Amino acid sequence: MPALHALEDHVAAHADGMVLVAHETTDGVRTTHLYADSPVAADVLKPLTAGWRDGRVRITVTPDPDWQQVAHLTS
Repeated sequence: MPALHALEDHVAAHADGMVLVAHETTDGVRTTHLYADSPVAADVLKPLTAGWRDGRVRITVTPDPDWQQVAHLTS
């Protein structure tokens, strides 16, 4: 898990203008929720995760101005 935390730290350190909302781990899948004002923010993340060799990285962009996709994380 140290390698995963190092990747998360690397992304967070270089994700200018993005807000790290939460991390979720379910059934062996780690989901990091980042929010940004611009959909091109995903283009910034791609080179940051390109060197990850310990699993598959998938970046999904979902418009969610009301933060409904992470509302379940506030309870």
